[in-house]
Amino acid sequence: MGSPQLDAAIELARADDYAQAVEQLSSLIEGMLSHEDKITARRWRSVCNGQLGHLSEALTDANWLIDQGCDELHAWRAHIRERLRDFEGAIVDYSYAIADTSDKPDAEQYQLFLKRGHAYFLIKRYSDALADFTTALSFADQPRLREAAHIWRGNTYIELDDLKAAAEEFRTAEAIARASGTNSLV
Repeated sequence: MGSPQLDAAIELARADDYAQAVEQLSSLIEGMLSHEDKITARRWRSVCNGQLGHLSEALTDANWLIDQGCDELHAWRAHIRERLRDFEGAIVDYSYAIADTSDKPDAEQYQLFLKRGHAYFLIKRYSDALADFTTALSFADQPRLREAAHIWRGNTYIELDDLKAAAEEFRTAEAIARASGTNSLV
């Protein structure tokens, strides 16, 4: 990190003082920061705005960052778009993030497929949702994650009018919950 002011603004964000951090980061971004420091400042400001519920502002920074080549932020932008109920845009960004998963751990790949599946589900693209929930299941390395994927598969089968398959998914989720001792059904 380049400047003490940037370091101080980041510390505010880490201390969950998001409003103050956004104010300081905005001042710094308008100032004479180097390009790399502006990227750092905008990353932090996007996250802080997201935490504050200022989703349009968080999206503006995420768009700028991706335009600057920060392709690893597609999952973040997808999350913002989903919260803004722009499910088509979220799907595009989740797809971009999924295409770049070669070095991502299974837990992260699970989340990307589950979230994209959720976005597909919300716009009634149930076959696509089912495919993503099935793929997410292949990356689920914990009982709770497998349970959640089966529940989403069950919900999707209901929408596809396959009640037998839905019941089987819910039974599988229940068995996973019992076997893991949680009885959670997420």
